[in-house]
Amino acid sequence: AGRDLGAGPAVMRGAFATLAALVAVAPIVAAPRSVCAQLAIDGFVEVQGGNTPFAEPRNRTDTYAQVNGSFAIDRALVGLRYESNRNSEDAFTYEEITQRYFEIADERFRLRLGNVYTILGNGLLHRSFELPGVVLDQAGLRSRWGFARDVDGVLAEGRFGPVELRGLSGKPGSGEYSPAISELLGLPLHRGELLGGQAVVRLPRDAKLGAAYTRFSGDGSRQDEFGSGFLELDPLRLAGVEGVAFPIAAEYARREPQLDNFFKFRGESNQVPSALYASSNLIAGPFALSAEWKDYTKFRTGINDPPSLVREHSFPLLNRSTHVLASDDEEGYQLEASYRLERWGQVVANVSRGDGLVSPSLPPRRFSERFVEVHLSPVSWPALEGALFYDSNRDDFEGFRYRETVGISATARLPRELSASLDVEHLKARRTPDRFEDDYLAVSLQHATWGSAALVWQRTTDPAEERPRDAVSPGVQPRHYLSGVVSAQISERHRVIVTAGQIREGLACTAGTCYKVLAFEGAQLRIESRF
Repeated sequence: AGRDLGAGPAVMRGAFATLAALVAVAPIVAAPRSVCAQLAIDGFVEVQGGNTPFAEPRNRTDTYAQVNGSFAIDRALVGLRYESNRNSEDAFTYEEITQRYFEIADERFRLRLGNVYTILGNGLLHRSFELPGVVLDQAGLRSRWGFARDVDGVLAEGRFGPVELRGLSGKPGSGEYSPAISELLGLPLHRGELLGGQAVVRLPRDAKLGAAYTRFSGDGSRQDEFGSGFLELDPLRLAGVEGVAFPIAAEYARREPQLDNFFKFRGESNQVPSALYASSNLIAGPFALSAEWKDYTKFRTGINDPPSLVREHSFPLLNRSTHVLASDDEEGYQLEASYRLERWGQVVANVSRGDGLVSPSLPPRRFSERFVEVHLSPVSWPALEGALFYDSNRDDFEGFRYRETVGISATARLPRELSASLDVEHLKARRTPDRFEDDYLAVSLQHATWGSAALVWQRTTDPAEERPRDAVSPGVQPRHYLSGVVSAQISERHRVIVTAGQIREGLACTAGTCYKVLAFEGAQLRIESRF
C-alpha cells in the first residue's frame, strides 16, 4: 500500500508551503509587467503480463506508472514526480510522490530546494543523477521503480565574474530500492547527511582551476571528509596554436585532506582512501586520440561516481559484457583513436585496462579489452550505412578468461521514408571451467513518421542459463530467446511500444551506469506521453 511521502523535516515542508504560496501570488505581484508561465507534463505507463522464467503465477500482471510535472513562471520553477507500482499479487506495491522541488534562477544564480542533482569536479567526490525512462525491478521480490540517485536537500549555484561556486546539503539517496522495498527493510530512501561544494576559477582561453569538498555521514555513526583539486586546460591554445587541440584535465582527491598530507597519495600506509583521474585529447583534422588514467583506493563512498574508463558499447552483446568499476581498488587506463575516412566513414580503435584487488587474501584481478570498429557511410551510396567490429576482452573480476565478439550491422534507406536494419553478432567465451557461445540476430523496419517493428533472436550455450529440465541431460542444451518489438507514434504527443516474447537476463549500461535486467517471459505495453 502507498504511504505518505512527508519526506523531509518540518522546516522543509514549511518552506515548500511558503514557496508554493509565493508562486501562487506571483502573477498578481508581477501584473504590471509581462509574465511568462508554462506547464509541462510527461510520463509513461508500463503494463506487463507474464513473469520471470519458472516463477508462478505465469500470468502475473504488473503496472508501473511515472508522471513528471513542472510549472514555470517567470524565473521560478516548481515540479514533482509521482510513481506507482501495482501487481496482481498485491505484493510490494506503492503510490507516492517520489520527488518534489522548487527552483529559482537568473543569469548568475540558481537555488533549488527538494530533490536535486549535481556533480562536483569529475564525480570523484559526488555525482547525483537519474536515468530517464529506465525502470528497474527488484530481484526476488519484484517491485519496480524508476532509477534516481539524488539528494533531498538544497543546491545553490552562483557565478561572480570568473568565479563559479556550487554548494549542496541534504540526505543522499542510493536509488537501490523501490519505495515498497525500502519500507519493508526499514531503510529510508534518503539517509545520512551530505554537505559539499566546489569553487571554480575560469582562466583565459577556457582553462579552469577548482577545488571541491564533501562531508558525509552515511549512518550517523561516523563522518568522513573528502577534498579534491582539479584543472582543465589546453596548452596549445594557451600558446596560441590553432588548428590542433590538446585539452588536458585532471583531478586528485583523498579523505581527510590537510595541507601537510594532501599530496601524499594513498598516505604513508598506502591505504588512505584516494583517487586520481586524468585525461587528455589530441584533435588534428580527421584524427583524434584520447587517453585517460585512473587510480582509485578505497574510494567507493556511496555518493560518488568516479569515471570507469571502460568503453560503453551500443552493440548488444558487448553492452552486456561491460566491466563494472571496482573503485575500492582499481587502477588502469583507456586509449582511443579515431580517423575519419573522407567520403567513406570512420575507423575507431580502443584499448582499456583495469587492475585491482577484491580482497587482500586473493591475487590481483585484471580487466582488459581491445576493440576495433569500422563504420561505413559512403557518400557514393547515401542510402547505405553499416559497421563491423571485433572485440576481445578478459575480466578476472567476473571469472572470464576471455571473450571474443565479432559483429556487423547494416541499414538501408528505402523509398517512402522506410529503412531496414540488420544486426548480427557472435561471442565466444571461457568462464572457468566452462566455454560457451552467444549469438544475436536482430532485423527491423522503421518508418520516419509511423514507428518501427523489430524481431530479436538470441542463443546461448552458457551453462548458467540452461533450463532446469535440460540440466539433467548430457551436455549443455542451447537456450533460445525470441522477442518482438513494435513501436508506433500514434499522435504528436503519444507513443506506444509493445514488446512480446522472452527477455534475457543480464547487464545493461546506459549513460555510463550499469544495472541488471531481470529475465522475463510475456508481453509488455508501454505508453509514453508528453504535454
